[in-house]
Amino acid sequence: MLYLLDNSTSMTDSQVWEGQGRAKDVVARSMSSLGPKDTYGVRLLAVEKGEKATDAVPFGAYATPDGARRTVAGAPVADLDARVADGIRAGLATLRDGPSDDRPRLLVLVTDDEDSAGIGKRERDTLVADAAAAPLVRIVTVSLRNGGCAPGGLDDRLGEATGGRCLDLSDDITTELAAEVAKTGTGDAQ
Repeated sequence: MLYLLDNSTSMTDSQVWEGQGRAKDVVARSMSSLGPKDTYGVRLLAVEKGEKATDAVPFGAYATPDGARRTVAGAPVADLDARVADGIRAGLATLRDGPSDDRPRLLVLVTDDEDSAGIGKRERDTLVADAAAAPLVRIVTVSLRNGGCAPGGLDDRLGEATGGRCLDLSDDITTELAAEVAKTGTGDAQ
């Protein structure tokens, strides 16, 4: 499981970065069901153009998620654009190159969608096609703005292509994301 966290300044400008039910809180709470057999990480997407996302929590297994939760709670914003498309591509590669067993793979994108708006149609189509490729990596997007899960939008299409979901402000984001993480951590048991 890999979290991609948009830490661009628009997240604070939109007032969706800190506080209950906001980006960092939603991610930290969703980690509560992770155990020592789960492999996960958190990447921060606001980086210079051409740079890779920053590993806030390096991809690996941990005895408990407590340290990861503290790291997420203290994650800084960066006065840079979130490289959403690059982050998705790299995240898919990390999860596909990870353990080769039959464990489910989940990519969680948490964003205000401000930096996704600049992704052109051709690149969106390519991202969706890449996401749908094997081995399957489900993508759950948490859109922290109204309308982020509109039909036909990138967030919605990624969820549809991978059997994932798009959660927005009309959903109980904290509860729903925690359920998706728990489902993945238990082998997608319902």
